[in-house]
Amino acid sequence: MNLKNIYIVGFIALFLTACGNHSTSSSPEVKETASTPGTEAAAFVPPEVAEISFKLLELDELVEGEPLETWEYIKSVPLGRLIEKDITLHVYKDTDPNSLCHYATVSLLDYDNNTYKFNDCTSEGLLQEDADGLYVIDILFESQEKKQIVHSSFELLANGPGRMQYIVFDVSEEKFFTFEDWGTPFTADLDETLLVIQFPGLHMDWPDVTIVRWQNGQLEKSQSIKEVLGLGNQQDYVQYDEDKSLFIAYVVVDEFSEEYSEVKYTFEEGNLIKD
Repeated sequence: MNLKNIYIVGFIALFLTACGNHSTSSSPEVKETASTPGTEAAAFVPPEVAEISFKLLELDELVEGEPLETWEYIKSVPLGRLIEKDITLHVYKDTDPNSLCHYATVSLLDYDNNTYKFNDCTSEGLLQEDADGLYVIDILFESQEKKQIVHSSFELLANGPGRMQYIVFDVSEEKFFTFEDWGTPFTADLDETLLVIQFPGLHMDWPDVTIVRWQNGQLEKSQSIKEVLGLGNQQDYVQYDEDKSLFIAYVVVDEFSEEYSEVKYTFEEGNLIKD
């Protein structure tokens, strides 16, 4: 093989490694020591304290609706209880060949003798016996004037895993709202109750974390934790360790290697504190 062919093969291998779903179900090779001097990652100095920026989480009101004639009923998935009443997700197949949802599913939320429609197609994972991609969260956020429950989430149609619809019930207004985000939800009872959303990684984007909290009587969403920590390399990523309640940054030691240095953070009063 001549030198030109070696370069071409090497480029193709590097490109294929960078593509695809970057979900990190298995841990990378981790070095506890600092990054090797002279590499691109060596410029990163983990902050001792990193302040997290939050902004108002925009919610869309869920309106009542009925199934269309082209919708074929498939199943009903119980979502537990909400304010002592059953809440259920009804799943349908849209038989209209011209529908955007023809190759996916459509769903209705059923609560207190009313059904509510979503403005997007839902995932085919809901057709599976265990309703893959559905989570009951049931976190109550409250102040003196307002109460909201982030109740559950389920997967929407997408070109990869993890695009989720979150259901919020406003107890004060007795209305349902939704918001959309990418990732698996976790409840974190730290110095305050948080909804932690773990993005699994997709295409050229590596795993990351965002946080939803309650502040001044409203839900707020954080910026990307990668941004908070100033991780600049595309292959750097962040994961939330539910068992240890830690936010762990994996910083690539060398851009051509699979070795990472690991930096652990705890959450305290809107900041990440180096562990």
